[in-house]
Amino acid sequence: MYDIHVILSNIPGSLASLGHVLGINDVGLEGGGVFSTPETGHAHFLVEDGEKARRVLADAGFDVRNLCRPLIRKLPQERPGELGGNS
Repeated sequence: MYDIHVILSNIPGSLASLGHVLGINDVGLEGGGVFSTPETGHAHFLVEDGEKARRVLADAGFDVRNLCRPLIRKLPQERPGELGGNS
């Protein structure tokens, strides 16, 4: 699993374009999100094939800033608020 960081233009449809490019190239998104500023959006998504995702997005003109293997840890989820609770 890889985290891909892409800078998006802060305009309607830029996230949809990213999803479309990945979709037509058979790259699935496993999770993630977009954090925006007035000028740009910072998209971080988990993908299985990081190099393929980087290549197809770069070829389509997207600004791919980083690709890395994140630390993924399953957290207990038996009750609400467990992440912030004391152990």
